[in-house]
Amino acid sequence: MSFPDSSRVRGRRAALLLFGAALLMEMTAQPAAAEVLVDETFNAHAPGGAPGDPWTAVHDGPGIGEIRGRTDVENVFNKGPGNAFLEYRKDGTGGAMALRSLGSMEAVISTFSIRYLETTDFQDFTWLILYAGSRSTGNRAQVINFGREGHLGERAERGEVNQVDLIVNNGDEPVVYFGIYTVAPGSVDIWVNGRPVLGGLSSQNNRRGAVTGFEFNTSGTRTQTLLIDELVIRGHPHVTGFEEGKRPFDLWRAAHFSPEELENESFSGPLGDAAGDGISNLLTYA
Repeated sequence: MSFPDSSRVRGRRAALLLFGAALLMEMTAQPAAAEVLVDETFNAHAPGGAPGDPWTAVHDGPGIGEIRGRTDVENVFNKGPGNAFLEYRKDGTGGAMALRSLGSMEAVISTFSIRYLETTDFQDFTWLILYAGSRSTGNRAQVINFGREGHLGERAERGEVNQVDLIVNNGDEPVVYFGIYTVAPGSVDIWVNGRPVLGGLSSQNNRRGAVTGFEFNTSGTRTQTLLIDELVIRGHPHVTGFEEGKRPFDLWRAAHFSPEELENESFSGPLGDAAGDGISNLLTYA
């Protein structure tokens, strides 16, 4: 019979103590869940036409394209044929078309959770524009591009259903969320399919303060199609797939390990040593 190395025992004890302390901090540091500000599944709108209130569809001219609700007969979102989604289709001619929802929310800190499918290469022609006030360039809080590199272009899966969570801080102070991430003032942290892919994006942040409305906007001469299944806006940081109160260590694990590795607790768990350097995962996280 052999005894474990005393330094390893001390290291495991230290890790356990740190784990307990981290759990306590995480339990007390979780923000209270805020009210959902917008919850749109498009099922309440009649298919075949542009969705009604609080949405407004705007076109520069005729023959540009169409924005319409559509029944998911092909089951592209895997919810069955009774599901409805928004089809945002640009037919390739010049001009722009926008779907606006102004005055539908008010939050300095918010998360835009969008489940969508893009079926074409948007390049630089499709945006989500956030406004802090009335619709004007001077009131833009952020402009997030679905196709541009440096935004969502190379981070989401082309031709696949993606879940994006945009954690927006339009205030003047940094905001710490989940205990380990910080979204800078006037910027957006982008999560795609449950993983953090870009922090601190700031694009046309022309005005700080509460975001009060937004629009999807597309222009240019290319054919573009965007299908949106769900849009949920919350007044606090949120990542889809993680229930409220999820421990920050679990979020860190999800961001650093593959699904197969997450199933192996001895490898990706708090006492595992994924790097093989004698330092537990919990100590690495801390």
